[in-house]
Amino acid sequence: MGGVRRHPLYSTRLTLRTAAVTALALVAAIGAIVASANLTFALQAVILVACALALMFIIQAVSTPKTAKLTVALPPSAKLVHNHRRKIYKWTEFFAILAVFLGVMAMLLRGEARAANGGSRGRLAGAG
Repeated sequence: MGGVRRHPLYSTRLTLRTAAVTALALVAAIGAIVASANLTFALQAVILVACALALMFIIQAVSTPKTAKLTVALPPSAKLVHNHRRKIYKWTEFFAILAVFLGVMAMLLRGEARAANGGSRGRLAGAG
C-alpha cells in the first residue's frame, strides 16, 4: 500500500486527538465570545470573526495529515531574495517604536500641552 495517503480519522488515536483539539478550540472560542459580552458591538463583532477564523484554521491544521501537507522545494538554481523582507522589518520596527513613543508622550502630556493638542483638533474639525 505504498503511496496511499491515510486520512487522520482512520486512526483511533488521531481521531481522539483531532476531537480533543477541536473541542478545546471550541471551548476557548466560546469563552472568548462570552467574555466579550460587556464590550461594544464592534469589539464583539471583531472577536466573533477572529474566533471563527481561528476555529477554521485550527480544525484545518489538525485534521490535515502530515503526508497531505504541501512541501515545496525550490530548484537549486533559484536563490532567495531577502531584501524586501529586511526593508519591511526595518519599517515595522520603526513604526512600532514610533507608536510606543507617541503613546508614552500622550500619557505624559499634562495641562496646557494637552489643552493645546485638544484645541488644535477642535479647530481642524471645524468646531473651534
